[in-house]
Parts: sequence; structure tokens; C-alpha cells
Amino acid sequence: MYGKWFERDSGLDVDGNDGHDDWRVGRAGFRVDWDPQTDDIITFQGDYYGGDAGSQNTLPSPMPPTFTRQINDNQDIEGGNLLFRFTRKIDEDQEWSLQTYYDRTERTFDSLGLFEIRDTFDIDFQHRFQLIDDHSLIWGLGYRVSSDKISSVPGIFEFTPGERSIDLYSAFLQDEITLVDDLWTLTLGSKFQHNDFTGFEVQPTARLLHTPTERHSLWASVSRAVRTPSRAESDVSARLTPMIVPPGIPIYPVAIGNPDLASEVLIAYEAGIRVQQTESFSWDLAVFFHDYDDIVGSAAGPTMIGSPPFPYPYIPLTVQNGIEAESYGFELFGTYEVQDGWTVSASYSLLRMLLHTAPGLSGGEAAEGESPQNQLYMRSSWDLTRTTKFDLIGRYTDSLSAFNVPSYFTMDTRLAWRPSDQVEVVVIGKNLLDAAQPEYGNDSFTGNVATQTQREVVGMVVLRY
Repeated sequence: MYGKWFERDSGLDVDGNDGHDDWRVGRAGFRVDWDPQTDDIITFQGDYYGGDAGSQNTLPSPMPPTFTRQINDNQDIEGGNLLFRFTRKIDEDQEWSLQTYYDRTERTFDSLGLFEIRDTFDIDFQHRFQLIDDHSLIWGLGYRVSSDKISSVPGIFEFTPGERSIDLYSAFLQDEITLVDDLWTLTLGSKFQHNDFTGFEVQPTARLLHTPTERHSLWASVSRAVRTPSRAESDVSARLTPMIVPPGIPIYPVAIGNPDLASEVLIAYEAGIRVQQTESFSWDLAVFFHDYDDIVGSAAGPTMIGSPPFPYPYIPLTVQNGIEAESYGFELFGTYEVQDGWTVSASYSLLRMLLHTAPGLSGGEAAEGESPQNQLYMRSSWDLTRTTKFDLIGRYTDSLSAFNVPSYFTMDTRLAWRPSDQVEVVVIGKNLLDAAQPEYGNDSFTGNVATQTQREVVGMVVLRY
């Protein structure tokens, strides 16, 4: 059994003012593991949580001169879940498991009178066995139903219908084939889904692993994956903050859902190598090329005049497929044990994105600047004494041009003292090089105002028994 609680104060907005994003949650739960027989394992667990979280939003308003309003809202958070899993191990090469899961989520925004209640039930079966020599198979079946009830804010945010249940049926099959013992392994598989938005979807994958020595491994894979439309993309109508044109007339963009959307499709090509160069030094490199199709954007319709309380011009923006994209890059990671008790590691990632928007659509090219192109991570871990450890971490993140967020470099530290197996005292410093720094931008769809990441010092005492 466990219980925990936390409280975090608010951050700062771009002007250095209180961002009203304080957050506190309490949680309690349990887990029971039972072995009724040698080859059976039963797990039953659940938890319940409750709390509240602040947010600052810029929302459309019919009142001049800005035709917007700032809301400091408070979101009540409550929910719980239960999980039951039965696993039977038949022998070293065969086992099966059955799992069921139920989750209840409730969210309420006090100032807006907006709420969401969602119930999710999931059942999943998996079976692993050796079909013939050199073929290890895993297959499974699953079903999930998610039922929701979402309120509306008239003129600003509406779901139609306000209540909906979404069913998802799934199956998968994977065969791990040993082509040459300890040298070549081929993995083939596919996931099959049927959802309420796009119907039947197939997501196959193939992966080849080569291990020429115990210190070297190379792999390559190709996969197809889909992102099915969301409830919001299908059923929402949301008025966004307006553009003001002379002589002070607002024109509101209105996002309108589309129940006929297709899934976004990804074909992913990936390859990598991992090398244990020496006993103390290892590195790995992964490269990728991702090809996207049918990404969702928005198509603008003719300007129309709204009805009270917004009797002003608005532009309907209907959600549609039609954006294509490619992304490519690599990730490089290495770790080196300088001496007993001192290890250094570093990683670097490069990401390039190219988006191509069909005529009449918008929302493509701007997304290229929502992700950092370069990221660097460095860590040094020392065992200062038998009971004391010290970590020093440096992080670099490239700029986000879509949000006018500059690049930044920051450092974290962690000092831990463990005088016994039962007691540990830890002091952590985060984002130490700046008092506050922006890391992301405002959300134009929800109006949520981003806050800056602040310098933090955290003290922690852990008692184990």
C-alpha cells in the first residue's frame, strides 16, 4: 500500500509575473501479487488520486478593444483505476496472460464551467510460444471502450455530440526467427486495429539484427504506423482568439472538426549500431528517415457573420488531411568509465523536418519550428565515498522558431548520501544557470499561456523498510 502527495508553486510568464500554474495532487493505492501455484502469477492493483491544477488562458471575447479575456482557472482533478492480470507459465518457451483494466477520469474547470468525465475499460490477451525450432511467436487480442461526457462553453468550445463511446479492437502477431544462431535474427510482425474513426488499419514491421561478435550488434528496421483521428479532430467546434482589422473589427478563426478524416500514416526507416569498444567504453548510433502522409491541417472557408454573443466575422477552419512530411536525423550516445566509481556519458541528437502543405491548407510549415533541431546531454557520475554520490548534468536545447524560444544551456546537480540501506538524503539542483527560462510557447488552440522553467533546489529524505 502507498500514499503520496505533492505541491508545486506557480511558474513565471514571459513578463516575470505569476503564471497561475500551481499544482497539487494526492494519491493512494495498493498492489497484490499472489503465486497460487509455481507457474501462476496473479496481480491486482489500483489507485485513487485527487487534486487541482491552475492554468492561465487567453480566450476569445465579444468585448472590445482586444476581444480577448485572460482567465486564471483552477482545474479539479480526480480519478482512479483498477488492474487485474493473470499469467501462466507453461514452460520456458510458452506462457500466456490475461489482463483487464478500468480507469475513471474527471476534470472540471471552475471558471469556465467546463468538465470532462471519461470511463475506459480494456481487456488484453497475449500468448508466447515456440512454434518450431528457430521460431518464437507472440500473438494477442485486445478490446478497449472509452466513454466520455464533455460539457460545452457556448460560442467558444463545443463538442457534438456531448457524449460518445469509442470502441477499439486490436490484434497482433510477431515471429522472431533465428536465421543463424548467435548471428542473424529476423523479427516480423504486424498490428491490426479497427476503430470508430477510420475503420480497419494495418501496421506491419520488420527488423533484422546482426551480432557478428559479442561486442558488436547492427540492426535495421522498416515499419508502418498510423495515428487515428482524435475525438476533438472529429467532433469539436472551437473559437480561437481573433485578428483585429481596421477600424478595430475582430475576425475569429473557428476550428471545426471533420468526422471523415483519414489516419495520418508514417513509414519509418531506421538503422543502428552498438559497440562495446572496451570494457570501459561503449557507444551506439541510430539513424532514421520518416516519411509521413495525410497529416492533418486546416482548410479556410469563406468569411461568415456570427450570431450573438459573437456577432462578428469569422473564418471556419475545417480540419482536413493533406500535409506530407519527411524527417531525418540521428542519435549518438556514448558512455565511458574513467575509473572505478566515476562514469561519464554524453548523447547528441539531430532532427530535420520538411513539411509540404497541399494548396488551400495551413498548419504545415510552421510545425517545422516546434521541435529543436539539435540537443546535447552530458552527465558525470562520481562515487565520492562509499556512501556519497554526486551527479553533474549539462543540457543544451536548440531554439524553437515557431514560439520565439531561444536556445539554452543549463545544468543540474544531484548529491546523495546513503549512510545505510534504509536511509538516503538527497539534494537536487535543477536549471541552475538561469533564474527562469522559456522552453515552449503558448497553445493557440486552447489559449493556454506557457510559463518559464525556474531554477529549483529540492531536498529529499527517503526511508526504506
